[in-house]
Amino acid sequence: MSGVIKVDIEGLQELQRALQQFTKATARRVLERALLKAAKPIEHDAENNAPVATGELKRSIESKVLKRSPGKQAFARTMSAGGSRAEAAAAARAANARNAESAAVRISAIVPHAHLVEFGTVKMPAKPFLAPAMRAGRTGAISTIKVELKREIEATAKRVAKRKAKS
Repeated sequence: MSGVIKVDIEGLQELQRALQQFTKATARRVLERALLKAAKPIEHDAENNAPVATGELKRSIESKVLKRSPGKQAFARTMSAGGSRAEAAAAARAANARNAESAAVRISAIVPHAHLVEFGTVKMPAKPFLAPAMRAGRTGAISTIKVELKREIEATAKRVAKRKAKS
């Protein structure tokens, strides 16, 4: 059981340029660290909202970086549409080139009964804990991402420059 807050930010050319100074892997880690820091307050809020019988639900709430590959998705779409392997590979390369700096984080409760608590059942009323935390933390998360991206980019640039100076 997880909630989704999707935010697409376009036109941030300064951010793109700042991330392009790093390798793809380093840029991705910068984004991942900023997203995880932004997710922590929502995770804590969800834990505080979670009803406690045994504490299992509360302990199962976690933030996790999603490993998505736009290239794999494009490859699969092309193949399922009847394209050749060469066309699918070209689509995958194009998708990866377009989405080099993308990352996502999921905040979820991983116990099997989490959705039953969140949404209720015929015999049990809903006791939402994750959705209210997501709604309440959305604005703060966006602000945190902005601040943390700036901080992470600056810190990473210093580390990269320090390593290059040692070489």
